[in-house]
Formats: sequence, C-alpha cells, structure tokens
Amino acid sequence: MECVPEARSLRVAAEVRLRTDAIAAFRDRDAWFKFVVATERDVDEVLEIQAEHRLASSRILLMPLGMRREEQQARMSAVIEWCRRHGFRFSPRLHILVWGPKRGV
Repeated sequence: MECVPEARSLRVAAEVRLRTDAIAAFRDRDAWFKFVVATERDVDEVLEIQAEHRLASSRILLMPLGMRREEQQARMSAVIEWCRRHGFRFSPRLHILVWGPKRGV
C-alpha cells in the first residue's frame, strides 16, 4: 500500500493535500509514503510531515522530480544523498525513465 501526499509547491491547501486521518490510517497499515522532490526545501517539508505524523524513515521513498529522463537523472545524485542523510529510501520514477512523459502507461 502506498500514500503519495502532494507537495506544498503545488499550491494546494494543506487541509486538502495532507489529511491527518488518512495519513494516520495509512501509517497504521505500514504503507509506503512517496514524495517527489526537487530541492532541499522539498526534503525539509518531508521532514516536517514525517515528524508531525510520526512516519518511519524506512517507509518513506524520495523520488526525483522530472517529466523527462534527463530531468530525473540530473536530480538523482542529490536525491540519493538526501535519502542517505535522513534514512529514507530512493526510487526513480520508473515510468518516466521507461516511457517518458506519456500518460496512461
């Protein structure tokens, strides 16, 4: 099971994108929490969410932002370093690496 909270940078109100009851329900079912990040500021937000909702570092995945293979590859080293630093896991956005920005694949 996975839960993918929306980033603050998407300009969606917190009460819509971060529903405490839903996050707690997923956390209590050992869900994975996936965050697409581009900057260290994004990682700071992940750390805030982690602390507020008591999420285990081992259940958090960071994924590099990018709708093109080149964009993801440019961010991978930084995202991997942030994962090491905070005990998170790394995952590429594999569908983007394989198919690019196509929808429905």
